[in-house]
Amino acid sequence: MSLLSVQFIYRYWAVFDVEKLQFFKGRFALIWVLYCAFFGFQYSLSTYFFFTLDEVSTEYFLEEVLIRYHRNIQEFPATAMVAYDPVDGSVRWWNIMGILNLLTVVNTQYAVMIYCGWSMHMQMEDKIKNFSGMLRRHHRQFFKTLVLQITTPTVILFIPITLIIILPFFNLNVSIPSGVLLCSFTLYPAMDSICVMYAVSEYKRTAIRICRTIQKVWKEVQRKKLVRQYQKVSRLPPGPVSLPLIGNLPQIVYYLYTTGGVVSTLDFFRKRYGNIFTLWVGPIPHVSIADYETSHEVFVKNANKYADKFHSPIFREMRKDIGILTANGDHWQEMRRFALFTFRNMGVGKDLMETRIMEELNARCADIDKAAVNGVTTTQAAEFFDLTVGSIINSILVGKRFEEHNKNDFLKIKEVMDASFETFSPFDMTMPVWILKNFFPRRFEKMRNGQESSKQFAAKEALKRIDEIKAGRYVIDENNFQDYTDAFLWKMQKDGENEDYNVESLKTMILDLWITGQETTTTTLISGFNQLLLHSKFMEKARAELFEITENGSRNVSLSDRPKTPYLNAVIGEIQRHASILNVNFWRWNNEPTYMGGHMVDSGALVTAQLSALHVNETVFEHPEKFDPERFIRDEKLLQKVIPFGLGKRSCLGESLARSELYLIFGNLLLRYKFQPHGELSTREIMPYSAGKRPFKLEMQFIEV
Repeated sequence: MSLLSVQFIYRYWAVFDVEKLQFFKGRFALIWVLYCAFFGFQYSLSTYFFFTLDEVSTEYFLEEVLIRYHRNIQEFPATAMVAYDPVDGSVRWWNIMGILNLLTVVNTQYAVMIYCGWSMHMQMEDKIKNFSGMLRRHHRQFFKTLVLQITTPTVILFIPITLIIILPFFNLNVSIPSGVLLCSFTLYPAMDSICVMYAVSEYKRTAIRICRTIQKVWKEVQRKKLVRQYQKVSRLPPGPVSLPLIGNLPQIVYYLYTTGGVVSTLDFFRKRYGNIFTLWVGPIPHVSIADYETSHEVFVKNANKYADKFHSPIFREMRKDIGILTANGDHWQEMRRFALFTFRNMGVGKDLMETRIMEELNARCADIDKAAVNGVTTTQAAEFFDLTVGSIINSILVGKRFEEHNKNDFLKIKEVMDASFETFSPFDMTMPVWILKNFFPRRFEKMRNGQESSKQFAAKEALKRIDEIKAGRYVIDENNFQDYTDAFLWKMQKDGENEDYNVESLKTMILDLWITGQETTTTTLISGFNQLLLHSKFMEKARAELFEITENGSRNVSLSDRPKTPYLNAVIGEIQRHASILNVNFWRWNNEPTYMGGHMVDSGALVTAQLSALHVNETVFEHPEKFDPERFIRDEKLLQKVIPFGLGKRSCLGESLARSELYLIFGNLLLRYKFQPHGELSTREIMPYSAGKRPFKLEMQFIEV
């Protein structure tokens, strides 16, 4: 502000007392530097000494800052103006002196500017009448510039500051949005330049020419974009007409609302445009394939082309391309290869894994039997299946089962993970990270902290083991790994920590394997029993088949029984088709121009086998809305076209484990119990507008057979 007052002095002398301009030359110019420094120094010292936090001001602001910003005011530098003691109402003269000093600094500058400005306004025309026309115009323009340069900061900067300074005198509790206020401060440098361009005609004309040039370039760029988009659209598979920049977002939102969900929207587009259709989400074309043959051709026969997943900016920022869910390239390949190798050695899909699954199922059934009253136990399906599946995956990953004494550990992990993923919205998944960081910092921190908390909770046992190994209390047997963590840590010990094998990778992999091994299987089980309770005749037929092959239930159902249970296989297949856990499948990058079903798809497009649309395709599955396991009895080959685990190199890593879990859990529960609903059964999908389904809220009764 003192710089502006110096400008007014200079302009005043330039018009009324030219000889005094010598004080702006040579060594005399130091006077004005010292002038500005003096008032700046005075302002800084008064702020530092008069407004330092003391016991009274800290106590006064502590609660407000804690409630509004969730921070303790003592944790960061702060100054405060409290003119009156909030307890006894006495005047705090130290703060009052600071306020008066600030007003003196500000008002001194305004006094200089008002005096010089008013004098120039009243006398300038008389002083410059003998100047040339150009000089007169320049003086008027410079005067107008000075007036605008002081008016602008007065409105956006000094009036807000003055309010803050004066309000304590009146002992008013006023909450000022400091974030907005600070943003208004940053407007001043830009407005200062705009004032000059507005007042000085040469600058104004130059600015107008630049703006017109930019406008022409912008129009040409948009024209070329439209041409390129039209060329792309003409080659891509058919789809609704897209708009520049936003693509088909309006149509997608409209049909989500009118059809009632994601799956019905995708099915609508499939029926209208064919089994291969294109939707533009913003400027990127998304090609959905909704028939089995083309999906197999693209993602299995050309698997290497479509190994890279598309990941939202927020996941790329948080995951740093680590793990298997949100990674690509060499790291993803190494992590997937190692996990498959480890699971195979641990017996996934073999007798050893069957033993683990049955151990967990028997433990849960023992709890059910213990709680039975007259042979009947009522329980929440979600809790039963969550704990069963969660204990299986946890024993594989970190060697720890969940039993009654540590059940709360599982519930805490599940709670943290659910809270983390419920934080994300479609808005977050599409927004650039810099927008989230700068304009929604609290939301960004909440999402990031949720991910970190999930990793820490999921990998808690693994981190304990690392400490035990360092302390010499745990030794890994390289010939008999107890779990995935053993294998990973042994690899780290053998080869040393590197970019693939390190503690952060271990934590992320455990979280990824937890997610893929827990949520989808649990949702399928709950959805399956919900359908079987709605259509009990299929449940009874499957039970009759199981009694036949187990000699009236004298033994457990085993994985070796699969070839002998075509009806149970059909029931599980129909459950998976009907549940179709992913409403929207993961997108893959198309890295080179490729023909798909007779259509050319350019590089840079996103493609996927849209499993939810495929599973309701009436040309493949007759009456797809009906739950009818016997469709697979009538046509045995039809079961091959149910692909809940995806296709190609990015298919579900835990497919073998999930198939084993579903077969053994469905089979043995149907063998041991009859089931009845407790309360009304749900027929409506939960979260139909999200990317994935959530399990039904199902309460059911276990009745001993």
